[in-house]
Amino acid sequence: MTELHQSFIATDYKTHPIRAVQYAMVDLLRKNVSRVHNRVYCPGIKTDAQFPRIVIGVASPSEHRFIGEMWGTEKGRITINNLEVVCWSKNPREADEIADYVQNAILKNRYFVPVDSSKGYFIDSHFTGGSENTLDPALQAFQRTVNIEVWWLSQGTPV
Repeated sequence: MTELHQSFIATDYKTHPIRAVQYAMVDLLRKNVSRVHNRVYCPGIKTDAQFPRIVIGVASPSEHRFIGEMWGTEKGRITINNLEVVCWSKNPREADEIADYVQNAILKNRYFVPVDSSKGYFIDSHFTGGSENTLDPALQAFQRTVNIEVWWLSQGTPV
């Protein structure tokens, strides 16, 4: 997954936790949706990747932030992030199947701790809706969107 993080080396994950959340979701889906063969990306990265693929974007431009202590011992910032996971395939049935795998991965890994947990981890995540399967005429590919709400705890002292 290092090739993905290279684009965001300068990102301060304490002030921009959404990047950390996106890459944690990439980590989670790469481990749990083998159907896409590690083709799980954030927007702007590998836009020409083969199908099927998953792209993890942000459904809303702002996030809700809470600063304080968790469970009386750990300091950090909690953010509630709305992610839009777009499942792409040349076959409409496969796009639906991948979206179902994404939903199952979220249900089974609600409290996911990524490989690099120094930036934070999920304290809860759940499926909040999605879209029907549609054809993108420009790409000649089908897409189905899965919306996910992720509660993220940024590690360390709040900014």
